[in-house]
Amino acid sequence: MRQQIIVAQAINAVCRHVPGVPRVTALVDNWLMAGPTGATKLCDTVEELWTAIIDGSVDPNVPALSEALKAYSADPLNTGLAAQVTELGLALAEGHAHRHRAGHPPPP
Repeated sequence: MRQQIIVAQAINAVCRHVPGVPRVTALVDNWLMAGPTGATKLCDTVEELWTAIIDGSVDPNVPALSEALKAYSADPLNTGLAAQVTELGLALAEGHAHRHRAGHPPPP
């Protein structure tokens, strides 16, 4: 459960200033995302969390999430699992932006 909490805290810390991004809550074996409209989604992996956030909540023309991820990653106080979580989010966000610029839709 401790790892789920660290993941949720890291994602929420990165996304707190990005409009429209859901809030992540740690559960025993997975995470629950709650969007601003009240819609929820259960996610089983960290990659699934980031993919849902990137593909469903953030306009790919607005670099707010990537900038927030870069800033969080650059902070030397963010280490360990939290750093790994944000590195994955940054890689997925950059891949999404690259596919969008190339005219390719995100994978299903």
